[in-house]
Amino acid sequence: MDWAVRGLGKTWGLKGTAQLCAFVKLFRARDEDGATTPSWSLEQEAQAFVDWVIVEGGILPKACQVLAERPDMVQEKVYRQALSRCQVSCEPVSYDEIRSIISEDGLWSHIESLGGLQEEPLSTGSIGQVHFCGDGHVVKVSLVKKKREMKRQFSWLKALVKLPGLQKSILMDIQYVVGPIKDQILSEFDLRGERQRLRLAAAALPRARKLLGEEFGDFELRVPEVSSTSTQHVLIMTRQRGILLKDLLDQDSQMARTIKLTWMRRVLRLWGAFTLGLGWFHSDPHPGNLLISEDDSLVLLDWGSVTVLRQDQLEELRALFNALAQRPIQAASVTSSMRRLQLRTKKDTDAGLFGVAVSTLAMDILVFPDVQEALGEEEDPPKHIPQEMAQLIRVVATLEGSASRCGRCLRVLPLWSPILSK
Repeated sequence: MDWAVRGLGKTWGLKGTAQLCAFVKLFRARDEDGATTPSWSLEQEAQAFVDWVIVEGGILPKACQVLAERPDMVQEKVYRQALSRCQVSCEPVSYDEIRSIISEDGLWSHIESLGGLQEEPLSTGSIGQVHFCGDGHVVKVSLVKKKREMKRQFSWLKALVKLPGLQKSILMDIQYVVGPIKDQILSEFDLRGERQRLRLAAAALPRARKLLGEEFGDFELRVPEVSSTSTQHVLIMTRQRGILLKDLLDQDSQMARTIKLTWMRRVLRLWGAFTLGLGWFHSDPHPGNLLISEDDSLVLLDWGSVTVLRQDQLEELRALFNALAQRPIQAASVTSSMRRLQLRTKKDTDAGLFGVAVSTLAMDILVFPDVQEALGEEEDPPKHIPQEMAQLIRVVATLEGSASRCGRCLRVLPLWSPILSK
C-alpha cells in the first residue's frame, strides 16, 4: 500500500505524501476489534489524517469542518474533535503577486485612489485573499493558481479512494462531501458571480427579514456594497466594522453566552427564511462569514457560494420539512419527498432514505420511538445526492455545529418549521 500511495503522490504532485503514508499505515493497523499493533491508537490515526489535510490544504479543510459536525458519518468522537481543528488556514500569497493580479485587471490606479492596499492580508482562503483598502473598503482577489490546484485535487482524491483498503476510510467521506459540489466550488473563482449575488441579496434581504418575525428582536440585515469597477479577479466592497460571530462564539462570559444564543437563533431562523421562504441560500454560513456590526446589524459576508432551488425543489423541500415536523412521524411522506428530490441510497430502501433525511436534516427527532422504528436495522448508505441537497446538508451541519458552541442544543427543524406557515 505504501508504494501505491507514494506512486499516486508522485503522479499528482501531492504536497503531503509523507503525512498521507503515515495516516494510511495507521489506518491499516486496524482490524475488526481495534488495533493490530500496540503503537496504534485512534487519536494517533485521526491526528495523522489532520496533519495531512493541513499540509495538503485546498478543499480538504472545508470538507473536514463539515464532517466534524456529522456524527452520522463520523461516529468516533475522537475523530470529529480532530477534524474540527482543520481550520482553513491557507498560506498567504505575496503582496507582489496580489498587486500583479490587480494590475492585470487594470484596477491598480483605482485601488490607490481609494487609499491603497494594505500589504498584510486580512484573510487568505481556499478561493481568494482579502486586504483592507484605505479606511473604507476591502478588496478580495481571486487566486487562479489555486483553482488549477483544486481541479487536480478533485481528480487525485477520486483516484485515491479507489486504492485497495481505503474504501472504508474517512477519505470516502471526504469524497462524499465534496464530490457533488465540485462545479459550484470551482465557479467561486469568478468574482463576477459574487458581485451579482451581492446585489441580488441586498434587494432580497427585506423579504427575508419579514419572514423572520418580530419574536427575534429588532435588528437589520445587510451585505457589503460592491463597486461597479470590480472584475473577474478583483472584488471591491465597503468595509464592515463590528465583531465576527466566530470571535463572539469564542467568548465565555455569562453575558456572552446570552448574546451568542440570541444571535445563533437569529442566524438559524434566517437560513430557514432563505431556504424554505425565498428558495435560495448562502451556502457557506460559517461564523467567519457573519459579522455583528457596531449598530447591531447582522452583516452577511462572502457570497461566493449560493444555492438556488427550482420551484419544484422548493415545494418538495417544504413538504419534506413539514413531514419531518409531524408527530407521529410521516415516514412515507419523508421518503416520497426524498425520492422526488432525486436522492438515492445504495439499496434504494425506504428505511435508507428515511435515515438519510433524519441524520442530515433532523437529528433532534432521533429520540422518538416511531422514528427509531421507521429507521429499521439494515444499513443503506447514500448513493446519489444532487448538488442542491448536498449544499443544504452542508449548511445544516455548519449551522448546527456553530450553534453547539452556545452551550445549548439548537436545531434547524424546530426553528425552520414556522417558516412553512408563511
